[in-house]
Amino acid sequence: GEGAGGEGVRSKRKHNMARPPKHMLNPFKCQEAAGPEAWGEVYDDLERPLLLDIGCAKGRWLEEMAGEEQVRLTLHGRSFNYLGVELYAPLALLANRRRDAAQRRAAELPGAGQKGRNLHFVGANIMTSLRSMQIPNLHTVCIQFPDPWIKKRKRRVVSAGLARELGALLPGGGGQVYLCSDYLALALDMRATFLATGLFEARRKPTCDLHPPPHAAQHEQQEEEGSKGLPAAVAKLPSVVTWAGSAWCARPDMRWLPARPLLLGTERDQVCEVTWRPSYRCLLVRKPNPSPPSPEPRAEQSAQSAQSE
Repeated sequence: GEGAGGEGVRSKRKHNMARPPKHMLNPFKCQEAAGPEAWGEVYDDLERPLLLDIGCAKGRWLEEMAGEEQVRLTLHGRSFNYLGVELYAPLALLANRRRDAAQRRAAELPGAGQKGRNLHFVGANIMTSLRSMQIPNLHTVCIQFPDPWIKKRKRRVVSAGLARELGALLPGGGGQVYLCSDYLALALDMRATFLATGLFEARRKPTCDLHPPPHAAQHEQQEEEGSKGLPAAVAKLPSVVTWAGSAWCARPDMRWLPARPLLLGTERDQVCEVTWRPSYRCLLVRKPNPSPPSPEPRAEQSAQSAQSE
């Protein structure tokens, strides 16, 4: 159309039609539980520990983690498998297609070795499918920047039921949950929900080993030398903003983490850092399972004395 001056009026039509829209789906309308995948065909080594990213969206962060070019996670010398679960199933389907295309391109490169299969995406409601999926060797769970559902809190992904389920599935003394949000009320609610189960405790460092590439370690050393006066944890990751203020707590174990515990950040992490928007992070580790009670020696002695009489 034309305006009063005869100039054309630009339409606000969406131009990038290939980009799928983000749908804030109501999880209570997706109650069907997903069954187990053919895990032996999905991953080359089921003995590896597994990192689960709940609400992985397009899966870009998980792709970089599985590529192990920015950082490599290991546990007792074993690398990780990676699984992304997304409520909006078309995003999981596109992520698997993108993974397959990347593997084909890598295989065509001259001198390229055969890279093992360590990445998969599933479209499912984690609230109803956590147990039915039968995830193999679960060790680390990440819930990063979930939908806050400010007006409808019951739709939030972190609930008391999910926290108890994860506490039952994660290994005692080593399983860990990484929580992150740029909404302070949501971050507080997620952390309180997990701690209320009595199965988790806050930690400052992950229970797995992190191996950044040599060039990244050299870059971190240069940044640390040029950032005198900053805390050591912040100097290692200068792009991460440390937010104290009202979020600071007298108890060291309850303070928000000053940096990303797994080093690599999501797209939302980058947006928050560029716009100086605070992000509230915490790492919760599964408490060791209680040892079975030993038999009381007095009861045994009294039984033996009764038999001798």
